[in-house]
Amino acid sequence: MSGEVVNEDGSREAKVDGVINRRKVMNKCLKIVLIADFPQGFLRAFIQKHARDLNLEGTVRIESANEIRIVVCGSKDSVDEFLDILHTGSPKCRPEDVQIEPFLKGKDYRGVFRVIE
Repeated sequence: MSGEVVNEDGSREAKVDGVINRRKVMNKCLKIVLIADFPQGFLRAFIQKHARDLNLEGTVRIESANEIRIVVCGSKDSVDEFLDILHTGSPKCRPEDVQIEPFLKGKDYRGVFRVIE
């Protein structure tokens, strides 16, 4: 069984078949601004679902009628896959613009991805 172990200092280590890999799991945090014409329920049905499926943590918030702000943290591979999903969009919503910048994690999201309404 695979997974991650969170150490007392907040760092993470990979765990595969019950054995902890002492090499640190690389974490990545990003702030993403997504511009699009969002359908009703898009935050929960698309963004939160994919973030949870990829075991990411962070928040998503509506900033205006066509802009949402996402803060996402997790393994580099999962964050990169999430970005690919956002760039592709869904059949009901294609992004007009995706703005990405590094984000220094200032608080603990406790392993959860939340929709802030």
